[in-house]
Amino acid sequence: DRKAAEIAPPAPVAPPVPLRPVAVAEAPVASLPRIAPVAPAPEPIPSRYASMGIVGESADGAIDLDAVLRRRRAAS
Repeated sequence: DRKAAEIAPPAPVAPPVPLRPVAVAEAPVASLPRIAPVAPAPEPIPSRYASMGIVGESADGAIDLDAVLRRRRAAS
């Protein structure tokens, strides 16, 4: 096997480009934009899936999975 350097000619190398210094202007404090106050976030709505896996009675009217599965088995 021949090496790639023997098969292909070397790629031309571009000369380095000198970097220019960047001027940084300090902005006066009065010219900075004012930031609007942040409004409080609304209270999140509780998820109906938040109590999944909780063993025991639930007073929030959640469906009884055992009863639902029992009805499905009885119907089929």
